Amino acid sequence: MPTRTVRASVALPEHNLDLLRALAVSSVLGFHLLLSQHVRGVTWLGRVGVLAFFVHTSVVLLSSLERTGRERGWVGSFYLRRAFRIYPLSVATILFVLALRIPPMVPVAGLLQRYANPHWVTVATNLLLVQNLAGQPDLTSVLWTLPLEVQMYVVLPLCWLAARRGVSVVVGLLLLSVAGGLLWHATIVPGLWRVNVLMFGPCFMAGVLFHAFRVRGPRLPTAPAWLWPIVLIALGALFWQPDADTASPWPQWIFCLALALALLVVGDARPSWVTRASKQIATYSYGCYLLHNVVIWYAFVQLRNAAPFIRWGVFVSGVLVLPWVAYHAVEQPGIRLGQRLVRRRQGRLAAPMDEVLATAPQQAPETAATAPAP
Repeated sequence: MPTRTVRASVALPEHNLDLLRALAVSSVLGFHLLLSQHVRGVTWLGRVGVLAFFVHTSVVLLSSLERTGRERGWVGSFYLRRAFRIYPLSVATILFVLALRIPPMVPVAGLLQRYANPHWVTVATNLLLVQNLAGQPDLTSVLWTLPLEVQMYVVLPLCWLAARRGVSVVVGLLLLSVAGGLLWHATIVPGLWRVNVLMFGPCFMAGVLFHAFRVRGPRLPTAPAWLWPIVLIALGALFWQPDADTASPWPQWIFCLALALALLVVGDARPSWVTRASKQIATYSYGCYLLHNVVIWYAFVQLRNAAPFIRWGVFVSGVLVLPWVAYHAVEQPGIRLGQRLVRRRQGRLAAPMDEVLATAPQQAPETAATAPAP
């Protein structure tokens, strides 16, 4: 029986992914904004945004590995790119929060949390994005997801190799991640609560399963592109949980798997003002995610005695301007520096091979053409 070959090129539904990321950051922003206005029962809104981020991240990064995975030293290059993608803005945000003495949480039900000087261990582990493993609190509430992404990066190259072997291999990894998540949720192993990335392993694996279908799986029928926003809203409503922090993990895992499946079968949207707007929001989404609580704190805590139009004007202006500044001043320069370091590293790795080729005996053209690839 012939084996299915790996497809040479896998095009992503870029417009659908931009809309997914835009809705994800909007959900998290809306969740914290509603909390600041003393609205309860909206935990799932923020959790949906986070879960969508996890699926989006694994889908995009596996596609990136599909393009760069044949480069010399590709694993080190992957980690170098990711470090300069995620750490510069997270470090800048932490220093900004410490400098302004901003409390970790937005005000909830009228309670204004006071700032407390954190221990140096808390600061250090937050800067390294390992605060969950160290059992330390987050210096700002949105930071809880970043250690999970960093720890996911550790196994993502292995997941990419598994996805290239076929869908069945990834299904096995998905079942293994479910077992790990259930073990974490059962809280029967002392100290395992620190490794909360296990709880969200199936969410990341949903993106790996998407990639496995794209490169090795059968081609699936395509649904109309206009269904995509409807599907996103319907999935969020279908798996709604009153309190996602304490509820069963199964609805969250199924939501992520359903989201990955929908991403597989719904056609990519055609260019329009919606896709252009989604692209802009997606571009600045990391800064918006990290900094929107700062804006909420200033607009609705520091200015709580100001007129409503002033508070809301400051909020809207801050949400638009602060992520833009963060992207152009910190995030984009960090990404470019990482890219330069990767190119320099690849040049150093290629130099020894160039020396070998320069000193090797010359072969006849027909012999070189039939020689096996290294």
